[in-house]
Amino acid sequence: MNKFLVYIAEVSIVFSLLTVIYYLFLRRLTFYSLNRFILLSIIPVSLIIPQLKLNFGFSESIMVSPFSEYGSASPGAEVIAEGKVSSGIIDMNEITLWIYFSGMVIFSFIFIFNITRVFLLAKRSSSRDYNGYKVIQTDIPHVFSCFKMIFLPKNYDLASHGSILEHEKAHIRMYHTVDLIITELFIILSWFNPFAILFRSQLRSVHEYQADQQVIASGVRKSDYLQLMLSSITMTSSQSITSSFNSLTIKERIEMITKNKSKRTEQLKYLVLVPALVFMISAFAHFIGSEPRVMPIQKGYEYKLTAKFNKHVVIPEKGIDKVHGGIDFAAKEGTPVVASGAGKVIHAKIKGNWGNLVIIDHGDGLISRYAHLQGFDVKIGEEVSEGDVIGKVGNTGKSTGPHLHFEIERNGKKLDPEDFIKL
Repeated sequence: MNKFLVYIAEVSIVFSLLTVIYYLFLRRLTFYSLNRFILLSIIPVSLIIPQLKLNFGFSESIMVSPFSEYGSASPGAEVIAEGKVSSGIIDMNEITLWIYFSGMVIFSFIFIFNITRVFLLAKRSSSRDYNGYKVIQTDIPHVFSCFKMIFLPKNYDLASHGSILEHEKAHIRMYHTVDLIITELFIILSWFNPFAILFRSQLRSVHEYQADQQVIASGVRKSDYLQLMLSSITMTSSQSITSSFNSLTIKERIEMITKNKSKRTEQLKYLVLVPALVFMISAFAHFIGSEPRVMPIQKGYEYKLTAKFNKHVVIPEKGIDKVHGGIDFAAKEGTPVVASGAGKVIHAKIKGNWGNLVIIDHGDGLISRYAHLQGFDVKIGEEVSEGDVIGKVGNTGKSTGPHLHFEIERNGKKLDPEDFIKL
């Protein structure tokens, strides 16, 4: 599967799990500033955890024999086996990528449309200064705020609705629009994840709790404020990037205002995040290699098996008679060579008779070698997944024609690659 899609899937899993934990254990706590911080932290944590690589179990170095490995790719070479895959096979990776990026485009358009609509509304409407805030009165059904602007319905009486205006001013002071924009950008990235909608609703609720808290702290009587909220309980929800007193969270806000403040000891509930983070780091960030099992020649390309494991290689002019330590695939120069299994690249440079050589450590003492490459598509220290392109068939080093020499070795002992891969 495409690396990017795998990463997005892992981000989605981490994000969903943390959002559910917040919803189940933390959303009813009255530590609103801390809850806001926790929610906003979920996004970068979800993006970072899948990229952490612990790399346990990989060896520091693998000795490379200076002796050449020969595998003829000349026209007269004996053909032992031949493989060919139809190029008409549907590539599900490409289809999935196309669907994913199409979704991103759609959600990006919605995001840009919502921002543009707010600014166009502000541009074509009259505005004035109200205690240092830009107040815009226009044809809208209810009050809302966005960035440093407060939007009011026409003929709105500022004097008799001071509490509502204080509520919107609190949103502006605490930069809640910035939070909503960050959330919308993340939703564009993970548009397919239903938990992103749950996350947005929880963040908006925290914003409203914070604004309510500041209004009451300013001296407004709680009973008067609650009555004002009750009179607005049937109003519609606001846009994705705006904050509004008249929101669908009013019932929950009334409950939070009337409930007792959470005790300090209840902050211990936040520790529930610790084992969750430890679990996810170990589950997603710990790279686990896999045994070689797929053909090192990429699907869809022709190849010929020209030399098997343990075959005697005789070079009279050099007086060499040795056993072939791997298998050879003759293919056109430039044919993609892929990692036969997941692992870490521990060698990616020219090495004597091997020519351009890539070595992948799969863990547990198991390595695979790919010799005579045309060049390198990976670098030392890079982690590769099964099927990732690592180079292309070449004719470097001691080679009689374009081919790939492929070896598998465990703890210094060479093994027959045909015991691992299906030809």
